[in-house]
Amino acid sequence: MPLTYHENLFTELLSVLKDAGQLTELAVNSSCMNEATAPILAEICGIKKLTLHGPGRAILNLLPGWLGRLSRSLTGLHLKVS
Repeated sequence: MPLTYHENLFTELLSVLKDAGQLTELAVNSSCMNEATAPILAEICGIKKLTLHGPGRAILNLLPGWLGRLSRSLTGLHLKVS
């Protein structure tokens, strides 16, 4: 969760994570929740614990559908504002 980052730094990484079957816990900040990366992030499934630090409109608009897909696995959700 870097404070400064190149705009597309995490786009490719998130695409890989959505296919990572063993991923159970994920914590991200705004570096992974912009207009370009939020849709990719919201495709990640199977997570048990999800923490979103400073979620913006891009991810909040996708959150209801994402939570619906996570309903069988998710046991913890934390939305944090710094």
